[in-house]
Amino acid sequence: MTLQQGQGQEQPPQQSSSIKPPKSFTLDYLDYDQREKILKHLKAGKTFKCHHKNCDNFNEEFSTLYEYNVHCHTHHKKYPLHPELSLIKLLKLEPRGNPWEPDSSSVTIIENNNNNNNNNNNNNNNNNIKSKTYQEVEKGLDFLLRHFNQERLFPRKIQTHESKGKQIEVFSKEEVMKYFEQSDFVDCRINNFPSYTEYKGIQRYPPDSIFIDIDRSIFKDDKSFENALSKTLKNIKETLNGHPTVINSGNGYHIILPTECPIILEQINNFQKYQDKGFFISQEFLRFVEIFLSNRKADSRHYPSFKSCQIRVPGSFNGKCLNNKDKRLSGDYRVKTLQQWNGYKPSITRELLEDFITHLEQKITDQENTKNNYNNNLKYKNNNFNRHNQYGNNNNRIEWIDKILQTPFEDCRKIIIDLILCPYLINIKNMSYDESYRMIREWLDKCNNLKKLDNYQNFVNYRVHSALKTATQKGIRPMSLYKIKNDDRYRNSNLYLLILQNEKGN
Repeated sequence: MTLQQGQGQEQPPQQSSSIKPPKSFTLDYLDYDQREKILKHLKAGKTFKCHHKNCDNFNEEFSTLYEYNVHCHTHHKKYPLHPELSLIKLLKLEPRGNPWEPDSSSVTIIENNNNNNNNNNNNNNNNNIKSKTYQEVEKGLDFLLRHFNQERLFPRKIQTHESKGKQIEVFSKEEVMKYFEQSDFVDCRINNFPSYTEYKGIQRYPPDSIFIDIDRSIFKDDKSFENALSKTLKNIKETLNGHPTVINSGNGYHIILPTECPIILEQINNFQKYQDKGFFISQEFLRFVEIFLSNRKADSRHYPSFKSCQIRVPGSFNGKCLNNKDKRLSGDYRVKTLQQWNGYKPSITRELLEDFITHLEQKITDQENTKNNYNNNLKYKNNNFNRHNQYGNNNNRIEWIDKILQTPFEDCRKIIIDLILCPYLINIKNMSYDESYRMIREWLDKCNNLKKLDNYQNFVNYRVHSALKTATQKGIRPMSLYKIKNDDRYRNSNLYLLILQNEKGN
């Protein structure tokens, strides 16, 4: 059973159009085995009945997951919900039965042979008329898929220019190509890791792939940029005996190396004490190896995690390069493979894990030193402010930033914390480290109630402390509204529009 070319994203059926989820409607992920059981059930053409005990609607059948989710959210708020879209209508299956029956996974799908023959003929015709770009992107996608765990290829998340930064969960290669084609093959990315790597704060998937992003913009010339790539590849060879894939993204290099990591790092006893201090071990390891193997030449704004390792697909177009006149005229806007992985998965060595532990110890020391040295830094800054009279008695506040602290934001929270709130509270308001952390944490809690963030607790532990540390040590000032509006790095993030809406709302 395959998805047909050109189908759009699933929408609730007409008979359910009157059912709308509440504003706070959210969908929690199931564990992997349970989710697989549900998918097999749907492919078998069955419906859903509520499985919660003492349910008033126990006998009611739900022909779509959308209806079932709304029912669960309304009647059983304390229980997890099913995150999938309705596959009943999407796959054109006949709904019947109950997914919680013992034999729900083993029912045979009844298919129409005539329809199958027609579908096969249509697919053959589609293959004959595929554009050259389609074929190149499909070839690039196949190449990347070979890097991933073949038992966990899907579901996986992608991004396109059309999605405007939003990640889309997909369940097959055909669905990936459908979204890529809808975006005219511009800014096509696929995640280095599958979905469901973490469940309710518990890591369920090992960091079995290294992803390094080297951005051209941070280097003064092409020579130093190319040297950074050469040294990174040399480090990978010497440290892991690895031969990774290198992709020219248009504005930098993506380096991908699958590795053998049979155990989840959180299950190793040596890392327990760091977990107790709030470190998300597997995610921290992804960030460490990028810094370590690139000699700190990787893009400092990359900040990789299991959710954000989005790789550009060879054969697709880089939207930023298309907008760059020089690169557009030279034709240098297509993502290219410069070096192919040789198929060997090196094991994570004991020496690399020991270096990782040293890295964690240094982070703990840095955090402690930041807090201990804060008062001395604050005293110096206060004297410096008074000497130059930069702000005066009535100017140690910025009104539009104060309004941000009073209003939760759905998006752009990382930029707001790093470049606005932390520098403002530390270097303008002259607040203590702990008081600044408390205020930002309260603001983030409000934001999270408005729109939940993946791995929220880990985000708070790492992002806020890192941003406060940077603001304290470097004495940076908050970014101005003018820069937010005019700088290309932030202009496309909708941050300026969100701030304006906030201003009007107040």
